[in-house]
Amino acid sequence: MAHFAQEAGVIDPAGRALWDHDEYIPFYRLLEEGGVRGPKDTAGIANQRSGIRTLRGGESNLGDPFENIVRNFTHLVDAAVKNHAMELAMKNAETVGAARRMALRWEAVRLPAGEMQAALRKVFGDKDAVWPMNEAQRASLATVFRLTRPQGRDVVSVLREGKPVFYQVDDPLLLRALTAMNQAVIGGWAMRGARFFKRVLTTCVTISPEFMARNLTRDTISAWLVDNSGSFKPLLGSLRGLTKTLREDEDTVHMLAAGASFQGGYAMGHDPAAARLLTERLLSRHGISRSGVLNTPQKLGRFLRNGWEWWEEKGQAVENATRAEIYARMRGRGASHLAAAYEAKNIMDYSMRGDWPAIRFLCETVPFFGARLTGLHRLAKGWQANRRAFLIKGAAVTLASVALFLANRREPEFEALEEFDRDNYYHFFVAGGHFRLPKPFEVGAIFGTIPERLTQLFVDDEATGELFAERMGYMLTQTFNVGFPQFAAPWVEEYANRSFFTGRPIVSRRLERLAPGEQREPWTGATVSAIGRAADVSPKRLEHLVNAFFGTLGLYVLAATDMVVREATDAPEQPDARTSDLPVLRSFYRDGPPRNTRQGAELYDMLRDVETTYDTVMELRRTGDLERARELSAEKRNTLALRRGAAWVEKRLAEFDRANRQITADPLLDGEEKRLRLDSLAERRNEFVRRAHDRLRSRLRE
Repeated sequence: MAHFAQEAGVIDPAGRALWDHDEYIPFYRLLEEGGVRGPKDTAGIANQRSGIRTLRGGESNLGDPFENIVRNFTHLVDAAVKNHAMELAMKNAETVGAARRMALRWEAVRLPAGEMQAALRKVFGDKDAVWPMNEAQRASLATVFRLTRPQGRDVVSVLREGKPVFYQVDDPLLLRALTAMNQAVIGGWAMRGARFFKRVLTTCVTISPEFMARNLTRDTISAWLVDNSGSFKPLLGSLRGLTKTLREDEDTVHMLAAGASFQGGYAMGHDPAAARLLTERLLSRHGISRSGVLNTPQKLGRFLRNGWEWWEEKGQAVENATRAEIYARMRGRGASHLAAAYEAKNIMDYSMRGDWPAIRFLCETVPFFGARLTGLHRLAKGWQANRRAFLIKGAAVTLASVALFLANRREPEFEALEEFDRDNYYHFFVAGGHFRLPKPFEVGAIFGTIPERLTQLFVDDEATGELFAERMGYMLTQTFNVGFPQFAAPWVEEYANRSFFTGRPIVSRRLERLAPGEQREPWTGATVSAIGRAADVSPKRLEHLVNAFFGTLGLYVLAATDMVVREATDAPEQPDARTSDLPVLRSFYRDGPPRNTRQGAELYDMLRDVETTYDTVMELRRTGDLERARELSAEKRNTLALRRGAAWVEKRLAEFDRANRQITADPLLDGEEKRLRLDSLAERRNEFVRRAHDRLRSRLRE
């Protein structure tokens, strides 16, 4: 350890040589309030110190010697690594003129009279030697000079052979980076709770196979755009990297080590003794150890924990696929381990976070906010590093996105897509199939969604500036995750009765008229339906809360419990699932008529506006505010004219919903027949919604 610290400049060679013959034991003292007084690791990489001091007299108790040795060892490792980084940073900063070396300065210090007299008496051996001096002589002897460090808030130090060397840093951002790196997180029980809610959601979302598959496709485009090494090829590179990380080959291990990653039933069913005997015979016959049998709660717990860790490792392999490919390509081109690891981590360094307290708070409490901020920062770095390549690649993504939009815009299926679906996916309609490719978050938003929406504004007669502004707001709050902390976001959505991601109401207007316990759709889960009915709370709201707090994993758990609840309650058979209902596949493929459409969402908004306007006018008349009632009636004349037609549309929609419920609840139909009938009903309903939407919208514009 001493040699490592010396090589990093933290301790001087002479002091280090003493340790070849003498033992060094740090005697850190116990504090009265608890804990040990010892060296503290600094937040940044600047201003490191070894923490080694001469033992002085004192009356406080000493800490445990072994604990003190470990404490000193970890501090020296931390200080040595940071000081080495600081040494490299200062050499580079001095080269580019961002920092300059400062010399020690002489400082005059006036000794107190008592100290001066004591020193003179010690030198002359005469306690009265000071008194014969005149005032000028005393004043000259009272002033001494000492070397001191340069002063200033922009002055930092780096250790060389154990001695501090000082630099003045002219760039404020560089200074903050050197002194604020590895800041402690915001403390307090409230922040710990807020971080817990964020951690739960991000874990439950990122652990799902859908997220892993979507993220792999997103990463391949993002990495290609910002890769400065020119070593990464979209799609093929990600697949090669995934193979490496799943195999944990040598390159992957080196990359991870460098920190560049983001890892007879009828007969025996009621006879436990007989079943156990049969099981033991089978184990013996096949050479299976009894320790591998889940016959105790402890073994089951270990099995589940090991399974979770195994799945997490596969998820980390997917996350690191792009990085592993870049690292391997760089090494193949002769780059050093350090340079290759840097490029691999630099593709997207999620350990970065802001220094401003507000940004730190959002990064620690809003899911994926820090990741989106890092993505934008990485785009800016890609632009600065190679503007020509960045523009060419960005233009390629933009041209492909706009061309795909123009090819799709007359497709009835594309026109029916909800707005959030258009913004988050590329859509391909091939041979009657609907395939979807997730857009990269930042790259897809800037080079895909914005150009698509601008093109729509010019070529689509129905597109408006209001729609464009709305989608830009969605991109800011949802794509870039600028929103409420996770502990509050689900409750805000509940209060607003709307999912901010999809834009759909949590409880539709039709269901709002029902008792809370009966607010469910035919496809609402059996578990939340049973809980909602028993507690008289909305099953739709319960389902939304589970999804909002626990993400995809929460929905998986609900689906598993639904099977148990349906079996226990002898519920009717569920309709067969479509291919697009299956995990992973539903992120990339759609079949059958959509359950929700853009026209449907806009139609419900129009119906709500008609009803709200009519109720407001009638209330104004009842309360005697006839003037305001006449003004509103004139202002909303076209809206009020739709009331009779809107009532008929709502009646027809209720009939479709009733038929949907009857098919789902029919105990005589099997799952396949239910699916066929429901799909046929959905096609008729979507066609009715489209025609009703177009008719009401045209009348509003008259």
